[in-house]
Amino acid sequence: MKFFYFAYGSNLLGERLKARCPSAELVGRAIANNHRFDFSKSSIDLSGKCNIRKRPGSVVAGAVYAIDEAEQPHLDRAEGTHRTTDPVRYERHHDFIVSLENGSTVNTRTYQAATPERFDPPYDWYLALVIAGAIQNNLSSQHIAGLRQTRFRRDREAPGFGAAVDALKAAGYNKWEHLLERD
Repeated sequence: MKFFYFAYGSNLLGERLKARCPSAELVGRAIANNHRFDFSKSSIDLSGKCNIRKRPGSVVAGAVYAIDEAEQPHLDRAEGTHRTTDPVRYERHHDFIVSLENGSTVNTRTYQAATPERFDPPYDWYLALVIAGAIQNNLSSQHIAGLRQTRFRRDREAPGFGAAVDALKAAGYNKWEHLLERD
């Protein structure tokens, strides 16, 4: 049995998501209507992570993946849903309706910050994952340009750095820093 997952942040990059959920198969590009995208989820490493929040009239671009149900715990663990006392975790949302490129709608699962509001800058390598995923999924040039305008900070000591660079290299970005260059 598979479930549909709406990715809009670092999991947009197929290699990143497959490292967490090997069964992940791309279904296609999608949008979440009446939501906005930002970096309002503060991580336990005090960096900003992607988040989506309700906002009438706004649209969030992303991609839908089909994933084996047995891998849901892997995704939950990666998104920190198991930390019930941690206010900076993500919460999994079921019945999150998105529109596919062909106009059909699909019922997905996605993650939103349990307590959004902080806007810490993301680490450079995290932002590079998001940009690489947006490029890989052919999201709009306006979306990619907006990502490249995001203020970030450099950190090579953060716990997720190695896995992020591995995913970027697996996607063909051996020199991933160029992803951050503004047009």
